[in-house]
Amino acid sequence: RAIAVGSANVFIPIYFLLNRMNQMVRNARHGETRKYTAQAEKLLKEIEDWNWVGILNKVAILAEMFFTLQVGVSKVTYIFLSWLSRQLAAVNFGLVCVLVL
Repeated sequence: RAIAVGSANVFIPIYFLLNRMNQMVRNARHGETRKYTAQAEKLLKEIEDWNWVGILNKVAILAEMFFTLQVGVSKVTYIFLSWLSRQLAAVNFGLVCVLVL
């Protein structure tokens, strides 16, 4: 659930806003009095029972882990390539080209 909420975070309120506007047009045309369409009401009832504090905590932890991995992996890659460059500086250039291919 945390991954789904984290990846669709902006689209959840947009979905309910567009659905509300759609239902307002239906209410005006057909005299209905519902707030959302049947599909959105079903979805809303389903997600009302979720533990939102736990889900949002997990979203925050996942975001921090993603950021840490992005920064950490880029730093480790830079350090490794610097070390590799120094190690291969003494090796024949042709041999390095063959090893890379």
